[in-house]
Amino acid sequence: NIEAPPERAQAFVDLAKLHLGGEVDAAPLYAPDQAEAALKESLKEVTGFGPAEATLVGLYERQERLVDVAAYYEETAARAKTTAERARLLLKAAELYKDRANKPHEAAAALLAARSANPDDAELTAKVADQLHALGRVSDAAEFDALLLESTYGDRNHPDEDPTRELAAIIRRTFDRGGCVLIPAFALGRTQDLLFHLSEI
Repeated sequence: NIEAPPERAQAFVDLAKLHLGGEVDAAPLYAPDQAEAALKESLKEVTGFGPAEATLVGLYERQERLVDVAAYYEETAARAKTTAERARLLLKAAELYKDRANKPHEAAAALLAARSANPDDAELTAKVADQLHALGRVSDAAEFDALLLESTYGDRNHPDEDPTRELAAIIRRTFDRGGCVLIPAFALGRTQDLLFHLSEI
């Protein structure tokens, strides 16, 4: 008589291994349905019990039941204690649906769920947009598309005067007053431009 839940959970894993004929990765899979039932009982005893989860996922993979593996990750995500863990599990489900199970719509649903769990993840947001675009859901993808621009002088109009002539005038005025010209240059491209204009003077 086993009373403690972890011991009962382990007993169900041991029973499943008997049904499989050993460790799942090399077992002959004598009675996979009974093994699956035992593993699910183990997980009822202790939610997220590592040996049961690993064996169940291994069994699904051995049987090429990729949709069941992805669905298991989604179910586990619903019980996750943190949003980061929820997003990680949903992303695993989405990758399985997309890359191995050929279920692009399920992949999109899992990605959307992962993104709602972790909305600040830019990489995840890009994956959502890409998947929705791949499905032709352009209007849905628009919410997740972004265009990032870098602009040092985005709100400034540059004059049309010749920069070489302007620079020469500034240098002449400074020398005429007995001063010295100090030009800070922080960007490689700007420094190259400056050297070019100085060589033209």
